[in-house]
Amino acid sequence: MKYHRGGACTLVASAWVLPATARSVDHDAPPPYCSFDMSARGVPPVSDPTRLKGYGLSSVLAVVRHGARAPCAQVSCWPGFTSDLDWGCDYNDLSAPLSALNNKSEPWTLFEKTATERDGTPPGMCVLGQLLPEGLAQHEANGDALRAAYVGDNPAVASLVKKREVLAPGDFFFRSSDLPRTIASGQQLASAFLRESLPRRVKWHAPNLGSDYIYGDPAACPKLALWQQDIYTGASFEAWNDSPSVQDVISEVNSAVGGEFPWELPDLEGPTLDCLMVNRCIRGGLPGVSPELFDKATQLVYAREAWKLNAIINSTASGWSKLAMVRLVLHLSLTCSITLIHF
Repeated sequence: MKYHRGGACTLVASAWVLPATARSVDHDAPPPYCSFDMSARGVPPVSDPTRLKGYGLSSVLAVVRHGARAPCAQVSCWPGFTSDLDWGCDYNDLSAPLSALNNKSEPWTLFEKTATERDGTPPGMCVLGQLLPEGLAQHEANGDALRAAYVGDNPAVASLVKKREVLAPGDFFFRSSDLPRTIASGQQLASAFLRESLPRRVKWHAPNLGSDYIYGDPAACPKLALWQQDIYTGASFEAWNDSPSVQDVISEVNSAVGGEFPWELPDLEGPTLDCLMVNRCIRGGLPGVSPELFDKATQLVYAREAWKLNAIINSTASGWSKLAMVRLVLHLSLTCSITLIHF
């Protein structure tokens, strides 16, 4: 958020961090990753509104993860694993002929792109990684929370958009990766957030995934790949990874599921987290894995990824993360008063 007064801006930012101290854990409760309770994701009101007297809100930036999804790959999470859940097959997309779009005319016909079950995806699923109905509901709630905070005459934080105000195209910037689940998540959020304030036609920025920089991609940036290899082959990481505190958890999980669990390196976005979280959030748990052991396993995955994200490289804290994000951060600094980023 940016508050302005007489041309000067004050940037107010917040971030989620993992606690470094001991914490009290309700092992039986679903992990925050599942986002079952969307009320916990609301925007807190300003604690002391008098501090903002004489200021106006000039911009809001929201960076949001996509909603609940199906698995991104067919992975055997444990011996005898079968994806026997019906994920639903309601994936669709509406599009208009390019001639109508290019001529800025309203098309007579909209075409609905519909997927059907096919070979290569688990039963009851049309698209790997597809957004689930729960994911749409999550972003409806996110949009409602942003609306309560910033829209109308007396919002919880400060008014950025007046009630029934219609925004101009230059007032907002919507950006996501080119994945269907991120586009659908973002559009659901934007519609709930701004509703009738959005114009009839809205531009959505989604560069080709193969060349996009919204994700830190070692395959596209040789320096990221080199640093990642150095981090995960370094003596300090290998000592931690081989330590009893790590290997005992891996052994416990393997024993609980009756075989090898996919403890893949180097990325958090891989089979390890998919097998843990998708099964915990949708199935309710993993066979033989107690809630306490599940919590140990997820904290282990987070800690392993933190080695890369927080690594000190050439005396620079979080060097890998900063290099991965530099182009996106520069882009964000040049955008509009309302900016939504989905990835």
